[in-house]
Order: sequence, then structure tokens, then C-alpha cells
Amino acid sequence: MSLIKFLIHVILEAMKFWTCSLLVSVILTLTSCLSVVSVDEVPTLELTRTATTFVNFPTPAPLLLPTLTATPLPPTSTPVPSPTLVSLPKKAIQLHSPLAEHSIEQLFDIVSSPYDPPPPGDDARHQGVDFCYYHGEERDFIEGEIINAILSGKVASSQAGKFPYGNMVMLETAYNELPEEIILGLDIQPGESLYHLYAHLQEAPKVALGERVEGGQTLGQVGKTGYNIVVSHLHFETRFGPPSTVFKNMARYYADATQEELDTYEFWRTSGTFRHFDPMDLFSLFVP
Repeated sequence: MSLIKFLIHVILEAMKFWTCSLLVSVILTLTSCLSVVSVDEVPTLELTRTATTFVNFPTPAPLLLPTLTATPLPPTSTPVPSPTLVSLPKKAIQLHSPLAEHSIEQLFDIVSSPYDPPPPGDDARHQGVDFCYYHGEERDFIEGEIINAILSGKVASSQAGKFPYGNMVMLETAYNELPEEIILGLDIQPGESLYHLYAHLQEAPKVALGERVEGGQTLGQVGKTGYNIVVSHLHFETRFGPPSTVFKNMARYYADATQEELDTYEFWRTSGTFRHFDPMDLFSLFVP
């Protein structure tokens, strides 16, 4: 083993020596070669400046890109349903007979004194209609028969024992409470009211001034109170006139009548403000 290590060592040393000798030999050879070559023989490298030619290329035309124009779309509107006007039928308004035991048709058979209008401004003749009978179907004579309101309204006058009407009730029915048959058939104007008067009642009225009364409501009974009344009957008047008129005190044909009572009576009867008409024209609108 020692012999092998020894031989390896000898070989490595020999290689070192041989490498150094070879290097020295190469250096000497190169030195001798350089000494032979002249400096002038060394080629000279010349740097030549070459002119640069610039070529003018045409300026490229600008590239036109398409312009995008936003076209507004028409607004999409959600259709809104229009309100539908529904014409509601007008509530039918019933006209009642003023006499509880007689229908409207039967009234034409018991007229004892018809409508007989005087000249304008005159209080003569008959500005209403009288209902009276003997030997009727329900009773022998009309006295005591129930009197009913023909339409709803408010009390425009309520009087006891005043001449010439005696015990009397007057009702006002406003335009919007009138049946269409009356508005169209009698040419009543918007804003006017219908006034209907019930006279010669048996007893003093039970309804007060301004009180609300419904159609068909009892107002009293047929009697013979008032000026120069011999036979019981219902005196019934109808007029068109301005709304909301009140006849608080109204009288004539007796010595104790006040000026206020006389003026109120004339305002109702002869002023022309309240247009009287034949009550039977009203009832005929409701007869088949």
C-alpha cells in the first residue's frame, strides 16, 4: 500500500515539472516570432464614414376610423291605463201621492177645483188644485185622510191658523233631489228648487221650519182650516223658485195680519219670483 502511494506521488511531481517546461518553451517560441515581424507589416484598419441617405417616405394619410354616432332609441314608455269614466245610473227618485189612500193615477178623478192661474201679479182665481170627494173607496169623504210629502226636502214654511191657508206646510225640494222626469218634463233650470204647499190641514203642523222631511212622510190630515173653507179638502200648490227661501210668517185676508206677513204672502203669490204651474202637469209625468 505504501508502494502505491509512493508511485502516485512520483507521477504527480513529474506532471508538474513537464507542464512548467512546456509553458516556458511556448513563451520562447512566441517571442522569437514577434521579433521577426516588422511593425509596418501590421495591417492598418481604416474607418471609412459612409454617407447616410435619408429617404422621405410620404406621410401616411390619417387613418379615418368610422365615427360611431349613438342614435337615441325612442323611450319605451309603459302604457298607463287611462281612467275609465263609469257613468253611474242616477238613483231613481220616487214621487209619492199627497193622499195616502189614493194613487197618483186616482188623483185625476178627485180634483174638485182645478188650476186656474190669474194674470201676472194678480192674486185672484186659483193658483193650485183642490182634492175632494164623497163616497170614496176607503171612506165616505176625504176629511181625515193622511197627507204625505210628495218628495223629500226641508220645511220652508210651517204655519198654524193663518189666513188664507189655515194650517199649512210648505216643503222645498232642491234641484239635485228632483226626479229627472220633473227636470226634463217641466223645464226646471239648474239652481232652482221646487216648492210644494199643503194647505187646510186638520191640525197644526208637527214639522218645524228648516226640518228635513222624507218623501212619503206624513205631514198631517185633510181638514178645512183657513179662510172661508166650508168643505174639507187638500189645497195643493207647486212653484219653481230660488233655493233656500224661508217663509216664516205669511198671511192675508184678516185684520190682524202684520205688514211682514202681508209682504211675505205677496212675495210668494204675486211677485213673479216663484213661478206657479199646474200641479197635475207634475203628476201626469208619472202616469203610464
